[in-house]
Amino acid sequence: MGRNKAKPTMVVIPGSFNPLHAGHIDMIYKVCHLADYVCLAVGQNPDKKTGSDLSLINKEFQDGGDWIKVKEFAGSFPLFLETMEQGYDIVAVVRGLRNTNDFINDQALLYNYEDLGLNQLVTPVLFVMADRERVHISSTSERAKAGLERK
Repeated sequence: MGRNKAKPTMVVIPGSFNPLHAGHIDMIYKVCHLADYVCLAVGQNPDKKTGSDLSLINKEFQDGGDWIKVKEFAGSFPLFLETMEQGYDIVAVVRGLRNTNDFINDQALLYNYEDLGLNQLVTPVLFVMADRERVHISSTSERAKAGLERK
């Protein structure tokens, strides 16, 4: 697959980032050298009571220059990628892995995309392993910790 030299390159990291935590930030810095831009594709799920606070995510990177883009999407991630490809050459979709369960869940998702004929929109997928000292961090654990700290 040849690269489109007329478009800037981008890696896309989908997730809820609710909240953005040290594990996410570590993954972002691990892959930022792979392309001109990193896009945090922040999925909004209407079935969940709380969503990501985009202002907090943007604030985290406001002094970092314009190499990171924060884009919100609802619905199909592959279709979101298709719209992003109009302005960028997407070189990889990046997924963070803390354990084998994360891999199995992402594998099932990719197979679903394949069954729907959408797999060409989300490849290649690059899996990034969490550092040993961050493997326990998840958005769920960070929300639970924040709830305990408020009490």
